[in-house]
Amino acid sequence: MALSPVQAKIVECLIQNPGALVSRADLVARLSEEPSTPTRNALDLHVTRIRRKLTPLGLTIKAVRGRGYRLHAVED
Repeated sequence: MALSPVQAKIVECLIQNPGALVSRADLVARLSEEPSTPTRNALDLHVTRIRRKLTPLGLTIKAVRGRGYRLHAVED
């Protein structure tokens, strides 16, 4: 599972706060160091791609509509 630098920063932020809501604003602030800060749609696209990569590891990212994301372990 290879992550892009932007995806790695998103995952790092979510892992530092497992189960807790990480706001979209916090994620964008974390990514502001990147050459181009992602738009709302680009952030959503990154999260969609990350979800595909994390599913085999037993992890998922759940969206909280309009607020942010949470990292969860997939329950069987």
